[in-house]
Amino acid sequence: ENLDAALRKGRVDDRRSGQYAWAKLEGKGALEGLQFQYHRQAWDYRTGMGWIFQIPDLPEQLQERRDILALGYSGKLGGLGSQEYLVRFQRHDLSWNVRFFPSGTDGLPNGMNEVLDTSCQDWFARAQWSFDLPKGASLLAGIEATRFLYQGDRSHYAVDFDLSTYLPASGVIPAGPWLEFIQDQPILTTGFFAQLDSGELLGSQLKAVAGVRFDRASLDYTQIYDEGRPKASRTYSNTSPRLALVYTPAPNLAVKAMFGSAFRAPAPSEIAGANTYTLASNIGELKPETLDTAELAVDWIVTPNLNWRTNLFHTKFKDQIAYSIENVNLSSNVYTLTTQGVETELLFGYGTLKGYVNYAFARRVDEDIKDRYIQAEKDRLTWEPAHRLKAGVIYYWGPWTFSANLLHQGEVERRRTDRGIQELPLPGVDVDRYRPGALEAWTRIDGRVAYDWRGASVALVVQNLLDSDRIRLVKPQAYPFDYQGEGRRVSLVLRTVF
Repeated sequence: ENLDAALRKGRVDDRRSGQYAWAKLEGKGALEGLQFQYHRQAWDYRTGMGWIFQIPDLPEQLQERRDILALGYSGKLGGLGSQEYLVRFQRHDLSWNVRFFPSGTDGLPNGMNEVLDTSCQDWFARAQWSFDLPKGASLLAGIEATRFLYQGDRSHYAVDFDLSTYLPASGVIPAGPWLEFIQDQPILTTGFFAQLDSGELLGSQLKAVAGVRFDRASLDYTQIYDEGRPKASRTYSNTSPRLALVYTPAPNLAVKAMFGSAFRAPAPSEIAGANTYTLASNIGELKPETLDTAELAVDWIVTPNLNWRTNLFHTKFKDQIAYSIENVNLSSNVYTLTTQGVETELLFGYGTLKGYVNYAFARRVDEDIKDRYIQAEKDRLTWEPAHRLKAGVIYYWGPWTFSANLLHQGEVERRRTDRGIQELPLPGVDVDRYRPGALEAWTRIDGRVAYDWRGASVALVVQNLLDSDRIRLVKPQAYPFDYQGEGRRVSLVLRTVF
């Protein structure tokens, strides 16, 4: 009853804007192969539905900026092959003013904002060599390294606003460093990789590509909550092999078998958050993610105008990192998922008409979940559609271009722990009263008409052409709503070349 009284419609403040600029210099003559790039990206946004599940009752301001400088060189390695070198510097600035608690919250009658102004930086370097071998074979090897460093915040505090003056009511409450566990202590990451391409060493019909990669990430950190603040360290490492076999029994037919694994060490924001509502730390227990996959693919050129591709896959995603329900900002190894599926696609083209049809099916075959508020579904795919269909066409008529795309998403099922009366995050609420037990299938169509004239173009773009209100994305876990897709959007795009 209380939730019924509280539910109301309102606009979600999800405004956003962005700017991106880049410049590139390429060497000529004696400087051939040398390249310098500068990238500047800035964006401004809001949390929209809120950071967790509280919709902000006052405006927010979140700004981020990235500055990237990269210097690279690539060229021949005598008569042996080629070489490539890259050094990149990146600085990431964040300026956040997040509304975490609305007015009327117990103990915070005027609500609370968290204000953060901080930055971090990293250096990345890579050296890579490729050697030519007999019969078109090649060997590639390389090394790369990253040094990530956080040196504290420019400012970080919480504030309780007086809504009549929009000024701090209880004064500014200082907060400690945002990533205090690793402040002034770099995270060092190294990677070694090698790949052998057989070319025609195995004959003209069979080709093999075998690779291996070793990754290691290490860090020292401060145990900030322990007496005396002792130092500790963590290391994440893994060897990831990869093998691909390609058999070509005919010029228009190729069969591919691929096996491989991948590895991802936890990001700084997943292990080192402190003194903030945005993050929590699991630095002593969080494990890296691993992914093992096997695929069998067929690529068949049926006619000069028709290409059919099919791919069968089996993947195991182990120790996937996600937010815990009990501690909503704590990154934990929650999921281990095994999925099988098939993807098939037809590509066609007749003169000035081209298009594609793509269908994907996936099913869950095993699952293990380390969160008592989420029930494992070992043989049922949830939170994602089992069926997806995409299709598109494009037609050229002189200076005119006409195109359309269709996306069909099948039904999305919920977990059993997403149904009925809930313990968290809304104790005692029957969420089935506010949202369906499964998200129904929907179809979206987008269209574009463009006219080109002397290097310039004007295009009319329509998204969600039919203005369907059935387009929704599932909200995982037990909340009394799903994400509503956008209605029809019409844009006029002008482009020119100077």
